[in-house]
Amino acid sequence: MTGISTCYNDTAQIPCPASGQDFYGQDGNYRMGTALSYTANGDTITDQVTGLIWQAGNQAGILNWDNAVSYCENLDLAGQTDWRLPTRKELLSITDDGRVEPAINPTFPCVNNLYWTISKDGDPYTAYRYSVDFNAGQWGKSYMSVENNVRCVRGGSIPESVYVNNGDGTVTDSTTGLVWERAGSDANMTWKDALAYCENRDTGGKTEWRLPNKKELETLIFDSADEMPISPEFIEPAPGRRYWSGSPYVCPRAESWRVDFDAAKASYYGNLRYYMYYVRCVYSGGTSASTVPANSLLLINN
Repeated sequence: MTGISTCYNDTAQIPCPASGQDFYGQDGNYRMGTALSYTANGDTITDQVTGLIWQAGNQAGILNWDNAVSYCENLDLAGQTDWRLPTRKELLSITDDGRVEPAINPTFPCVNNLYWTISKDGDPYTAYRYSVDFNAGQWGKSYMSVENNVRCVRGGSIPESVYVNNGDGTVTDSTTGLVWERAGSDANMTWKDALAYCENRDTGGKTEWRLPNKKELETLIFDSADEMPISPEFIEPAPGRRYWSGSPYVCPRAESWRVDFDAAKASYYGNLRYYMYYVRCVYSGGTSASTVPANSLLLINN
């Protein structure tokens, strides 16, 4: 769950619309996923949804990436020594997009700035690693030599997505259970039109399509890819497409979240809702709960 429960039109917060009304289908309508839940244990915080155990504080200060990796690998905290730098998916799992400055549950002490992840793209020569900005929940890439904040984690990692082409214009993520349109929209469109577009799709004989929320759309970024950061099971006509999510940015109230499949990042800044981006719709069917790893199922599905 993203943490967003409010609804917006192009410029302001509104009562959440009913089906068939303008701006229906946004994050505040569906509120997909399990509510974020944490337990503070002194020096650590347990995520009750994913089962991950997080370092509570920011004792490391700011470090470059190599030193951040070493810090977590050598951390002895709460009697445990199996700490590590989190993956991109793991660190994004604790962002709360219903909050800003910082975009995280107040259970976590947090600096309103960038935090390192262990993750990188598929370029073997890249000097970048992914980082998450907890000022607002944006993320992208930072030079490894830059000094960012560090929050270590331990526990079973959130698995990477495995995709199955269903042969009917849809692709199933067998890790989360989400079903995606294999191809994005032919044209870009405003946020209002993107919401209506997905509500009216019938791809693969399915009619339960909706615009994905920010956390769902972020799962499509394929970290091991080089040129185009999306699984080859999807049809992506050209690199560089930018896609609307159904998640509004809660402050200021005239922008919504998008995910970029060029630089591989998520941003709200400057995404006024009358701007034009592409659309790829999702629905919450597919894989049965019994075959989905718990830490993925609980993070994404109802």
